[in-house]
Amino acid sequence: MSKKIISMIMSMIIATSLIGCKNSDSNVEKKAETSTTENKADNDDAKLEGKWAEKYKLEDVQKIFKEKLSKMESITK
Repeated sequence: MSKKIISMIMSMIIATSLIGCKNSDSNVEKKAETSTTENKADNDDAKLEGKWAEKYKLEDVQKIFKEKLSKMESITK
């Protein structure tokens, strides 16, 4: 008798977990689809402003790197 009750409880737990996983997978896919369309819309409308958006040449980047490196070395000494 107890084996039947335990097996019924186990089968109910497995059934509910399968139903829960099935629903969450479809929700994840829907959320992923909406987020990709939102990201595309945001990227199209985005206007890049600020110093970080500028294009640098290799020489400019090396110059900035050397300046920041020397500052860090002086701070650590």
